[in-house]
Amino acid sequence: MKVHHLYSGRLSYFDRCEENHNFNCPGERFFYTELSPSSDYEWVRCYDLDFYREQDGKTKENYPFNAPETSIRNVWNMLHNMFVGFSLMPKDADIIVRNRTDIILSGPCNYEQYDVSERAVFIPSGNDYWTGINDQFAFGNPEVMRDYFKLYLSMQKYYDEGCRFHPESLLKYHLDRQGIKIVRLPITNRKNE
Repeated sequence: MKVHHLYSGRLSYFDRCEENHNFNCPGERFFYTELSPSSDYEWVRCYDLDFYREQDGKTKENYPFNAPETSIRNVWNMLHNMFVGFSLMPKDADIIVRNRTDIILSGPCNYEQYDVSERAVFIPSGNDYWTGINDQFAFGNPEVMRDYFKLYLSMQKYYDEGCRFHPESLLKYHLDRQGIKIVRLPITNRKNE
């Protein structure tokens, strides 16, 4: 079984988590972490989404559907990086893993015990916020994960439909709309700070 990991996050964090990842979630690793423009001006000019435009001197960081701790720029960059990173990955994997450089898993994934042929994404238990689901680690077959990463293309639509602008909320909303089943793993994850 060929497993590819797509990572987001700062590479400097991976040193602290690498041993855990090698043991608990083996597979070939691909790091796509710095794919977005560097300045706000370039970013808004390139992506020009309605929910990021200024209105009355305020960005939508303060708008009603935005979770208070959520940085729209950070969420946008993360989803953009994952979407572009997925498109750059080799297409020969049986399983694609969405991973972060800064998390520790409580135990092994044992990919072979899961039926990844179904339209399902497999995620650790816990770390669900704002009526969403854990967005820090997930795996599935390449078709399911392609649709998982397409969240990036639907953020504006989901926001307009009233979905809270928070990564976990957006992800749950997106998976529900895509008809992707959520299967909980008997492991948890935590950030290694």
